Amino acid sequence: MISIIISTYWKRVEMAFKHANQISQMLNQMVDYEILIIDTSETSHNQTTLPSNTRYFNLDIRSQNSLAIKRNYGARVAQGEILVFLDDDVLPDLNYFKAVLSELGKDIVLCGNIFYPKELVGDNKLIAYKDSRHRSTEKRFSEKYELAYNNFVAMCFSIFKTSHFNFDENFSKYGFEDIDYGKQLQMRGIKIKLVLNSLALHFEESLLLSDYRKKLYCASRYMFPIFDKKYKYLNPAKKSMVIFLGFFTKLLHPITDKLFNSCLQRGWLKCVYYYQHVIFLEGYWDYQMGEWFNYKAKQDNDFI
Repeated sequence: MISIIISTYWKRVEMAFKHANQISQMLNQMVDYEILIIDTSETSHNQTTLPSNTRYFNLDIRSQNSLAIKRNYGARVAQGEILVFLDDDVLPDLNYFKAVLSELGKDIVLCGNIFYPKELVGDNKLIAYKDSRHRSTEKRFSEKYELAYNNFVAMCFSIFKTSHFNFDENFSKYGFEDIDYGKQLQMRGIKIKLVLNSLALHFEESLLLSDYRKKLYCASRYMFPIFDKKYKYLNPAKKSMVIFLGFFTKLLHPITDKLFNSCLQRGWLKCVYYYQHVIFLEGYWDYQMGEWFNYKAKQDNDFI
């Protein structure tokens, strides 16, 4: 049996329900499966629209909305020998599930080939950049089909239940729970393979540069320090350099935001790549100031 675990939260539950129905129609009579929807909503939802082999759970962790906790819970209650983890805004095609049945091994996890729907990309320069990164990944790994731990695709992956281990629940906010899981896979000798002949559509709702900035800042300020302490990622010299550069990115914050937004509107997609690094430096600088002087940044309120 395959257990498909979909993590969701209040404003995206309808999308999770919709994808559950689409997956059910896709897999009908092809394989024995169940769908588990793990939610953290404050309101009730009409479950009569769900397929008969779907189980719905609403966890009381609304203050955290932790993907790690939801995925771990789904794995615990799953009855299948194979676990397929999906974010609520991702829908893989039939080829992905066929690969799961034929290519998955005890020492292999299979990640979906993520793309944005063409209608979602449209004229949105940020989504166009992120979609181009997906496509560059496809080219980069088209020969060996293997991904590095930091390219692990947590929003769409499958693993045997006997090979699965818990996501680290210390990563309670956005970011790095996926890279940490990829790192643990690597340390266990489990290969991360990309299913190239599949298509996993990403119906992302957060399309604004400001939302993207908040996510990057949250990951660098709150989650990266946990990752760094766990694996000693930054040696003293690198750490000093990051703090030094972070000081200047913090000073230039108003200028860099306007500059990168202007570059993005002009269609210079590559600028987003550099923008990510600027936000990372700024977030880590604020983290370090918090460690040294109990400093509380204005952005903190966005993630409480």
